[in-house]
Amino acid sequence: MSLHFDEPVLNTTFLLADGDICGVQSPFLPQWSASLTHMGITETMLETARMGAETPHELIRNLLQAGHLTESRLTDLLRLRVEMALVPIVLQPAQIHVKPQVSVPWIAHVDGRVALQMAELSARQLEDDALSIKPTDLLEVAPYLAPESTVAAQALHQGALAGLPLLESARRAHLRWDDVARGAASLIQRGVARIAPSHNTPVRHLKAGDPAPDFLLPSIQGPAVTLKQFRGRRVWLMMHRMSNCTHCNPHHRTVMRLQPQMEEAGVAIVEVWATTVDKLQRTVGRTQPTFSVLCDETAATHRAYGLDRSLKRLVDLRNYDMIKEGFAMMGARGWISEGVMFLVPAEFLINEQGQIEQAHYNEYMADFLSPESVLQWALDGH
Repeated sequence: MSLHFDEPVLNTTFLLADGDICGVQSPFLPQWSASLTHMGITETMLETARMGAETPHELIRNLLQAGHLTESRLTDLLRLRVEMALVPIVLQPAQIHVKPQVSVPWIAHVDGRVALQMAELSARQLEDDALSIKPTDLLEVAPYLAPESTVAAQALHQGALAGLPLLESARRAHLRWDDVARGAASLIQRGVARIAPSHNTPVRHLKAGDPAPDFLLPSIQGPAVTLKQFRGRRVWLMMHRMSNCTHCNPHHRTVMRLQPQMEEAGVAIVEVWATTVDKLQRTVGRTQPTFSVLCDETAATHRAYGLDRSLKRLVDLRNYDMIKEGFAMMGARGWISEGVMFLVPAEFLINEQGQIEQAHYNEYMADFLSPESVLQWALDGH
């Protein structure tokens, strides 16, 4: 019996005999040899069993005859493979094609009705956020965050770093789809991962000559601040990540050192962080900046300024020195994500009329404008 779905990646074929499932072909399943290794069959055992075996059926027959495998363990393994195949498809509409077969060898079987009921129960226990996860989704995670100790979390972390779709992570780790979907949804909810965009279309970057989008954002120093209130002055505007960012906090310290010279040149400094006032007061606020430090909790202003999100730029080795400096500043706080892990910082030099004179989108996380270039811009307009 073959099941065909709107998403071809779900297409699955079962070998049935009197209501029992005797075999299954599914993109969620590894090769039989990998499944056997997963349950403890060594490579030496497999190599011996492969002698004279041309099919998985003959391979397993040899393992049974050699005493390396029991019928009970084989049935348990087939049941796991059936569950791995059924859970991701059991709630999806499909076209069914039945093709009678002549005598086909099979060596184990599980009750098809029971397997279907168990798979449906597992799938229906998923929350909406887990149900929205797709097998073809790519998960992006921060490489330096230690995964949870669960098998699913470790498999998802490794698979994400290797650029594997969730289906492949499930297949390699012998995980049922409900465990994978639930684990991915948990990581996303905690803000330490996200589903990678399904296309490579970049966001629209602002450029020199564009009007700088206005905003009204809360400040850690008191009243909300708009960009328009600086009209008539030049502005050095920075779009930072989370409050404990190990890239942005060292840059903030550099900005603090430049502040007297910026003020002397008549330049207003504005930092916008993608976090809450409370979190920012506990980190950046402790440095007691006298320039505007604002909070864009939903990152809506960051989006208006065309900031990118990128795992590649997060793991760039050129970030290393600044990350090291950032962890020295932030300590254990530096390991905590606030949900904007992949946001890439940017800076904008804005003239007295509110037009952008330079838009700098970091090539990697630590790629901020050099202090010398910003200071020269300030002095040139003084």
